[in-house]
Amino acid sequence: MLDDVEGLKEVWDKGKAVHCMFCHGYENRDKKLAQLGLNPMVVHVLGGIGTLSKDVTVLTNEPVGASDPKVMDAVKSLGFSIIEGKVESTKLTHDDDKVEIAVKDAGKTTFDVLLWTPSTTVSEGVRPLLDNLGLQVKSGSMPINEYVEPINPMGKTSVPGVFVAGDIQTPMKSVSMALASGSIAGAFAHFDFGHL
Repeated sequence: MLDDVEGLKEVWDKGKAVHCMFCHGYENRDKKLAQLGLNPMVVHVLGGIGTLSKDVTVLTNEPVGASDPKVMDAVKSLGFSIIEGKVESTKLTHDDDKVEIAVKDAGKTTFDVLLWTPSTTVSEGVRPLLDNLGLQVKSGSMPINEYVEPINPMGKTSVPGVFVAGDIQTPMKSVSMALASGSIAGAFAHFDFGHL
């Protein structure tokens, strides 16, 4: 789900906004990066980004003075700069090569890549199924990352005969992890069903 920032969908669609520097890190190394949003999980992720780029600016996307001072100090201790204020818009430059970001009361700045972890929620179409099965939706440590927690690494849930796989079984959304969990859950569900 895309945050309510003007132009973010276009920037995302063109690949100039990435959700994870570790998934897209090599091709974006040594570039001028902007991190959209600030929370304790972002600080954790930023801790490893310095090996890929030294030119990182955190855009708080909150009114000036609204960010947690401890989180701000943690970002500063990493050597990254901070621009406080609400992000009003993002847009691609004329050649689609860079991202221009406008921050309220701070003006416009151009970056090579925008780092942004979108919030994810269980879709309204799936939620009734989970409710009917008696599965509880949990929230992860990111802003909003909902998931159904399995009781073991094979995807088994607390409901007999029900397994979860893919992005729904973890707060960390990743294509490779989703594929692997599907393969594992499928194999163990087949084994489990043979022993019911």
